[in-house]
Amino acid sequence: MEFENNGLKNSIAGTLRLVGILISGAWSDKYKQPKFIENAAQEDFYQTLLQRIDRGEINEAENELLAYMEGKRSVEKAALQDIGTVDNTILDMAFSVYGYMNEKEDIFLEQNNYCRQEIEEGIRGLLMRFGVSIPADSWF
Repeated sequence: MEFENNGLKNSIAGTLRLVGILISGAWSDKYKQPKFIENAAQEDFYQTLLQRIDRGEINEAENELLAYMEGKRSVEKAALQDIGTVDNTILDMAFSVYGYMNEKEDIFLEQNNYCRQEIEEGIRGLLMRFGVSIPADSWF
């Protein structure tokens, strides 16, 4: 068994917990019944992403998630413009997906052309995409 540096893995997990608490007031490491799932189609989509990650299709799952978020956000942007907030449902799903990726072993990520730095970049990209102005560089 190869030694794995858990420092970055733990740092990412801590960041996800902090961001989850700051944005939605709670964070759960439970993936079976996430709070953000609103309907069967959303649950199917979420489970599909997790299955793709398990099969090693991590980049494809991330791309699919980002495309879903863009489509969902553009529809909701007009509806939320009056309120001035972003639906945390999208962020919760994305953070859960990145958290699931982060739970994978380093060797699994490497074998599937992915790394923890890409998880960091994905989280930072989410924060920037939704205008969350928290200095992410200081978290990792």
